[in-house]
Amino acid sequence: MKASNFTEIEKRGARICGNDDLIFVACTKCGQQYLYNQETLVLYTDPQDLSISELNIASADSSLCIGCADPNWDFEEIPELKKHEVESGLWRWAC
Repeated sequence: MKASNFTEIEKRGARICGNDDLIFVACTKCGQQYLYNQETLVLYTDPQDLSISELNIASADSSLCIGCADPNWDFEEIPELKKHEVESGLWRWAC
């Protein structure tokens, strides 16, 4: 599911560069939601402060999932048919 409120996303501290492809993703283990920029490989972890982010590349230090604290976690895009999960969650303002 794509994020569409770019104005608010930028206001909250995200680095927007023009060709951004922002999607909502969830931990494959616990379902914790995040915002992910597929263009820049930046994962936004705090819905209130988008200056907090991680670079999602193999050479970067891996972090723990905020939801389940698993060090070996991964995420996947939240499909459009589950948009109600995002619209009722902490990232609803970015829809």
